[in-house]
Amino acid sequence: MSYRTILVPYDGSKPSDDALDRAIELASSIKESRIVLVYVVEEISFPLSKYSLRLPSNKTIKENLERLYGAMEKDGLETLEKKKQQCEAAGVPAKVLVLRGRPAEQIISCVEQEKADLVVMGSTGLSGISKLKTLGSVSRKLSERLSCPVIIVH
Repeated sequence: MSYRTILVPYDGSKPSDDALDRAIELASSIKESRIVLVYVVEEISFPLSKYSLRLPSNKTIKENLERLYGAMEKDGLETLEKKKQQCEAAGVPAKVLVLRGRPAEQIISCVEQEKADLVVMGSTGLSGISKLKTLGSVSRKLSERLSCPVIIVH
């Protein structure tokens, strides 16, 4: 099978670095393949209307969260742009996407929208108790729910 679109969820962790290296190696050997790098800013969910009190900065929690998400999205985009250059230096075209929401759901949606043939991802990420040597919750969900092949790099 030819993997024309390889989606790589990236979060800056060592496993996601290793997954990107593997995806570049694979894409380099396949004519006309490309990599889609995806960074997901996970939203904090709690009932904002109930907690829309003013903080000392005179901004509501919602306003401060939006500012925080914006900064996280900017950092994610800067990181992905550097990784895109790594792909292109290896002769592999790349696209970057920064999304907001629940990581597994956003990645699944992105796989469908980009018509990805393959997902290459790290076994664990930077969230939760990532140092445990178990399969991360996002990689587990994706491997169970996606219809395309998923390579999980340890």
